[in-house]
Amino acid sequence: MKSFGISGNLSVMIGKMFWASILLISCERSPKAIGTDELVKNRKFNYWDEYWKPQNWNVLNTNNTDRYVVPYDTIVGVNCAAIFNNKKEPRYISQKVPVKGKQYYKITADLKMDLDKVPGGLFVSDPANEKIISKYQAVYNRKKKKIQLLFWNEGLDSIELRLGFIKEGNGGNLKVCSIRLEEYKIASTFVSQSANELTKKLDLNFSNLFEFDRSIYKLARFVNSSVLEGHGKNDLNRNYLISILKKNHLNDYGVFDVIPKDIDVYDLKSSLLLKEILTMFNIYGTEVNFYKDGKRKHTLLEYFNPYDTNTYRFIDMYFSLKAQVAERNPHSIIENARLCDLNGKFSSKEFLEKRIHNTSMSSNENQFLTFQF
Repeated sequence: MKSFGISGNLSVMIGKMFWASILLISCERSPKAIGTDELVKNRKFNYWDEYWKPQNWNVLNTNNTDRYVVPYDTIVGVNCAAIFNNKKEPRYISQKVPVKGKQYYKITADLKMDLDKVPGGLFVSDPANEKIISKYQAVYNRKKKKIQLLFWNEGLDSIELRLGFIKEGNGGNLKVCSIRLEEYKIASTFVSQSANELTKKLDLNFSNLFEFDRSIYKLARFVNSSVLEGHGKNDLNRNYLISILKKNHLNDYGVFDVIPKDIDVYDLKSSLLLKEILTMFNIYGTEVNFYKDGKRKHTLLEYFNPYDTNTYRFIDMYFSLKAQVAERNPHSIIENARLCDLNGKFSSKEFLEKRIHNTSMSSNENQFLTFQF
């Protein structure tokens, strides 16, 4: 067993680091730690079997002459593992970690990134690496960042942690200075008082896959009903929604001003408004815009259900539709769109198809695969 205290002249900086970031964030409830046992061995990379191999970690496709992982010390003397993507093939280190079934886990990692177009980051998989359970992935990122992932393990007795670049393509590097995995318990109440009020008012339940989606739909219906029907018979809901936004310092994006005029922008503004409401529940969503000939044609809201890490979920606030797809593109969304009781302006899959057929998608995030802290 070798312990390396690396001095400045051994600090290796090879090229630019590059990395692809899929920031997944979505959250059900405020988590609390229930254990501090170190599940990840050599989590601070203080010990190395060889100069190119940190102890307890496997290095993919390497040997004594092909060294793309090296120890690296920072100015303050903290050891890190530097992973250089110097060939057109996957480059990563991995460790198999024992876990318990039906349990939430939190991962915290300190990363230093220098990433261009090739995706790189932290990946949580089943032991055979056939299914990604959770991940943080970035591109064109040159930052020092502490990331936190919270994921649900249904029944695996172990998981595979991978750090680096799992896709082909060379260039960039990633430094990992520490990583911790620990059990977490989801709290029964939310930080926001308004979130707890809405939970009771709308009978929300985020405890399993089906109820999580159903609760999102209830919140979407509440927003649509309060805004679209908020002139007369439903003024109480409208005023209640306005009070929630003000109390929690949330942006209404001028959604109340588009009714009854300028209804064509309601798809965008209602998606943004629902996104604001979801933040009270620590659930992360983002608007996905569809463009044709440089003009925005339609907007959906995308969110992540933590009980299903392989499916992208979309809500159409305008046409009262939901879509769950394995491939994130307009064609898949059209094929899988289903009517949902969201009380939008219309209920029509055909109208959605007319709007987003032959369009391109654009959003800030590519995927949501974890809870938000």
